[in-house]
Amino acid sequence: MGRSMYRVSGMPSIEKFPSTVVKDAQLNYSYQAVVKNGKLYQREFRKNADGSTSHERTVEAEYAIGSGNNLRMYYYEDGGMIYQLPLTWYVHSNSFDLSPGYKDFGNVRFSRFTSPKCLSCHNAYLKPDTTAVDRYRRPFELGISCERCHGPGELHIMEANGETIPGLQEGAKTIINPRSLPHEQQLDVCRQCHLQGKAWVLIKNNEDYFDYRPGELLSTHRSVYFKTQAKKEVVEVGDSPQRISMSRCFQESGNTLTCITCHNPHFSIKTFSADHYNGKCKVCHTAEKLQKNNFSVSHSSSTDCISCHMNRTGSNNTLHGVSNTDHWIRVNANKTKIDWNSLKKPTHQPITQLTAFLDKHDSLSGERLAEAYLYYYLEHDPRAAYLDSALSYLQPYLMNGTATTRSYIVLAQIRSRRGQHNESADAYRQAIVLQPENSELFFQLGNTLMKLGKFLEAANAFGTASLLKPNEPKYLEASGIAQYRLSAFTEAQEYFEKALAKDSQNGQVFFYLGNIHALGNQDAKTAVQYYRSAVELMPDLPNGHLNLGNAYLLLQLPDSAITQYRLELQRDPRSASALVNLGRSFDFKGEKTSAKSYYRKALEVDPTSAVARDLLFQ
Repeated sequence: MGRSMYRVSGMPSIEKFPSTVVKDAQLNYSYQAVVKNGKLYQREFRKNADGSTSHERTVEAEYAIGSGNNLRMYYYEDGGMIYQLPLTWYVHSNSFDLSPGYKDFGNVRFSRFTSPKCLSCHNAYLKPDTTAVDRYRRPFELGISCERCHGPGELHIMEANGETIPGLQEGAKTIINPRSLPHEQQLDVCRQCHLQGKAWVLIKNNEDYFDYRPGELLSTHRSVYFKTQAKKEVVEVGDSPQRISMSRCFQESGNTLTCITCHNPHFSIKTFSADHYNGKCKVCHTAEKLQKNNFSVSHSSSTDCISCHMNRTGSNNTLHGVSNTDHWIRVNANKTKIDWNSLKKPTHQPITQLTAFLDKHDSLSGERLAEAYLYYYLEHDPRAAYLDSALSYLQPYLMNGTATTRSYIVLAQIRSRRGQHNESADAYRQAIVLQPENSELFFQLGNTLMKLGKFLEAANAFGTASLLKPNEPKYLEASGIAQYRLSAFTEAQEYFEKALAKDSQNGQVFFYLGNIHALGNQDAKTAVQYYRSAVELMPDLPNGHLNLGNAYLLLQLPDSAITQYRLELQRDPRSASALVNLGRSFDFKGEKTSAKSYYRKALEVDPTSAVARDLLFQ
């Protein structure tokens, strides 16, 4: 766990370089991990039919997550936000491939930010930037520290140094030893990271994923939900605590079986032999006891318990490429063929129910379950039935006057997903009454108002969000877009430039700035710079190459314009605008035959194009 997250520059190398090229055929991107001057980079590129490179972007891998026993994932940081890189080193295949989820659920390239939920389990407690959202203050503390299992250590160090601790009661312990905790709290120390489920919902609105501390009941911090019907053949990496709870060994142990019965968290799992783990089974299931039973398979002191009673997934049967052990201990476990393919296509499976594995079981349990169904809809299965379930659990709180901020947020998102934007806006307004200091509520209200075309009201909402968290770039970006829609280009430019100073990864912002300089400021030269940054970050940005081509044409650089229009046609072969402007570019060069050809193609795509018809006539 101490090697869970670390700087790439100080890690031992386990990768092979130069790596083979990894191709994403669906989006037509290629990737390669390369080393330059002792630093690790990941390169993204596209090739034209003639072998030339039409797009290239290279990003340094600054951080890695993963001990290196199964895989190593790579990250970079920008403005306090941590982003994942497209390639991961898979130890079992000894090769680079697309990062977990990129191949099965969509390649998000360099824009996948690492959420607090992910970081809370894969790294130490980070110091949040309270003036922004999901951004952290440097320097980052790296690796899962002792405090994750033993609690804060300051008082313990004071005690060890013989210092007086004001207010400390006699006999009070200054550090937690998980072995001394009651059964449930001891399990929760491990469950805080290893119990994944299908949805987490925090108990308190003002808490975050870093707020749990060892010794507490995890159910007072979060509710964790699984599908009601567990399948023997589907095992996920974060299922172990739930799976072992279904085992008779666990249920009949009299609260003596916990994670540390078999696992020593201070050592790698590879430190111990199979005999070590079999020995844990044989504490209760001695060979003498087993031989007295008439089993179809003989048992002796040398029998390997694990191979029959705890199944293995194999590295091809998990999203992360991790060879995992199924902790549902049962007879003939090894005869179940592990196949997690159903997880790739949840919409092909019957509608499922969610049940709380951990929950506080208070009066707001139904409200949290409503949020869990909404989360499941958003993250796993976008079928309307899950919105229906969320709304059904929410209705009692809305009708009897006990609705909290959470109720209105969930209601607002349900309405938004159903296209009921006026109702969604009303729900956000009700949430704001209850929690006026919540910047995200104003941001989401602004987004909803933008969908309604109420740009001035949206701008006001985004402005309030920015006042609450002045260093959050997405609020500044949203404010810029609202001002742009109002044709207030000077104000929009100011917001966009502030946003870029805090987040340089949003190609859309560069695109808008290009538009402002090209159209509002009549400055094609500056527009080219912004458009180029936009398409470098987002090569498939709609109209990105088109507008860059237009700016080149304004600068009387037809060859550069032609290159961009052709790239736009690769993205959208039916772009009449790109075809018309290709015609204009060749017309500018005096190549009338080619110009006429493109004007005709534009009319084939859009017979109503008066521009193409007039240019062809001329």
